[in-house]
Amino acid sequence: KNSEEMKKHWPYTSPARPAYDTALYASGGGWGGCEDPRAVLIEEDIYMTFNVFNGWDSMRVAVTSIKEENLLNKKWFWHNFSYLSHPGDRQKNWVLFPEKINGKFVIFHNLDKGDPTRVGVTYVHKLDASETPSGKDAPDPQTLPDHMVAWHSRTRSAAAPPIKTKEGWLLLYHAMDKDDPDRYKLGALLLDLKNPEKVLYRAQRPILEPDAWYENDWKPGIIYASGAVVKNGRLFVYYGGGDKHIAMASIKLDDLTDSMKKNGAVKLEKNKSLSFE
Repeated sequence: KNSEEMKKHWPYTSPARPAYDTALYASGGGWGGCEDPRAVLIEEDIYMTFNVFNGWDSMRVAVTSIKEENLLNKKWFWHNFSYLSHPGDRQKNWVLFPEKINGKFVIFHNLDKGDPTRVGVTYVHKLDASETPSGKDAPDPQTLPDHMVAWHSRTRSAAAPPIKTKEGWLLLYHAMDKDDPDRYKLGALLLDLKNPEKVLYRAQRPILEPDAWYENDWKPGIIYASGAVVKNGRLFVYYGGGDKHIAMASIKLDDLTDSMKKNGAVKLEKNKSLSFE
């Protein structure tokens, strides 16, 4: 049954034959492919960015889209994907803002510009690589030097796509602490609504840490959040735990943003159930 359903979604391709030693890459039990999808609704279309991985020397960001109506009616008419990042650049985890600004798509591509009050944002007319940054304008986070910002010394990537709030764009992100270097933790930023390159507020402590058993079961110390929604005033964050389990944590949205504005410290409430009840 699953095989028949797959045929409706996408045509078969020949088996993957990686050009690298898969034994050297066993993160999460996988060896390349399409990873870390993040979806946003812009007008009548759902756009999904994802990472295209074919070995450590070939990491690119791509995007595809589908009409919201088709998705809701299970008509899997996805458009062919386009690359956003450039060949030869190691890039992962670019995310789209869920609305256009000044008539342009907005791509978040870098947490670290050497200035803690700024992040890397690009405005484009088309979702392809014709207007996106490369090289020094969008450096590989793995190559950036460590430096302390709030609670972390190394930023890793954006988490879920930004969420619009009355206080600014809420952006969740992954980072690591120099005193706890082997664990991914979740941070939070509030960006200016009109100029999202500008950081207004930053959570001064992690809002989610990998201390539950299901966050350490396969790959210890990993939380990886690529989806978040607000429902009835509460923020629900969906994340992978230990590269094996799917989990959810939540908080009242106002509690989080108020704490950030006051330089306070709050934690998401963990709940493995994905029910909104």
